[in-house]
Amino acid sequence: VVASLDPFLVFYHDGFVRRAALPYSSDIKDPKAHITNSHAQDGAEDHFWDFGRLEKHLHENNSFPADYITKNFRNHAMKVQNFVFQAARSNMFRRKGTYQLFALDWIIDSKGGIHML
Repeated sequence: VVASLDPFLVFYHDGFVRRAALPYSSDIKDPKAHITNSHAQDGAEDHFWDFGRLEKHLHENNSFPADYITKNFRNHAMKVQNFVFQAARSNMFRRKGTYQLFALDWIIDSKGGIHML
């Protein structure tokens, strides 16, 4: 969240995790395996997670370090989001009392690679 544009005041928040109902597949015929928006996951249980739950799942089911989100993902996401803000800030209309809300989408691959979409 860019809470203020004059002066700039920027905060980071993890947000939430959208989980696909089925394991990922390159078969595009089944959207529940690779599209996580609410429409594609309509009726799917357990669709939204917090980052603590994701971290626990990655550790228990994918052998990620127990602190992967804390030590790897969050640090990387904050650096990238700061870069995106710095790249955009000169084009922002600065006026007292205004703010901007930015959201970035990420994928964490099976090897722990972090990819911004």
